[in-house]
Amino acid sequence: MRAHTIAERLGVRDARVVGHDFGTVVAFQYAAQFPADTALLGYLDLPPPGPAMDAPTYRSVSWHVAFHSF
Repeated sequence: MRAHTIAERLGVRDARVVGHDFGTVVAFQYAAQFPADTALLGYLDLPPPGPAMDAPTYRSVSWHVAFHSF
């Protein structure tokens, strides 16, 4: 059985997906997995991690990530 996307369950197309803080990772993953259902992606206060950013750089980008890493 195939899982339904949020867009299919809600009957929404061209969703504007927004993530804040650690929710940016969820928003980014949704947009990456379902690009046909995502019109726009917005995120703030935390950049999604990726291959272009190593762990020390990632922790230093946002003050609260660095704060909670100690």
